[in-house]
Order: sequence, then C-alpha cells, then structure tokens
Amino acid sequence: MHKVPVEHAVWIGAQHSQLSDEQLREGFRAAGYNRSTTESYVRVLRSRINQLTTAGIRACWSTPPISAEGAKCKSLGQPAQVTVVNG
Repeated sequence: MHKVPVEHAVWIGAQHSQLSDEQLREGFRAAGYNRSTTESYVRVLRSRINQLTTAGIRACWSTPPISAEGAKCKSLGQPAQVTVVNG
C-alpha cells in the first residue's frame, strides 16, 4: 500500500483516460496476451482509470481537478493523498 498525492493520481487518471479500450487492447495484444486475458485486463484497467478520475473529481469538487499546469488540484489547501492498494 502506498500513499499517492491526489494531484498525481488525477494527472495519471487524466492521461490514461485519453486511451480508448481499443488502444489498451492493442497494447496487451502486442505483449502477446490472448483474447480472454486481454479483455479481462482491459476491463480491470478501465475500472482503475475511472477510479483515479473519480478520486480527483471528489478531491477537487469545487474547482476543475486539473489546472493549466497539468496536475494541480486547485481547491486543496493542503496536500491530500489517495491510498493505492495493489491487487
């Protein structure tokens, strides 16, 4: 378990949310995964990307979660963190 600043989670969620499911599939296919495993991984990865995006929205509910600098949570007066659990 690791503590990740919310602004970092928001940034990575925003970056990954730009990928389509087809792009994610292509990445797993290129790595040699079979169709069944690829689909499972894409579902899980999309869910986790959505969780990151939602975490950022909840943490920054009063202002847009991403500033012009790319990863600043403007409404947070102090550093906030999300807990990332592997598995």
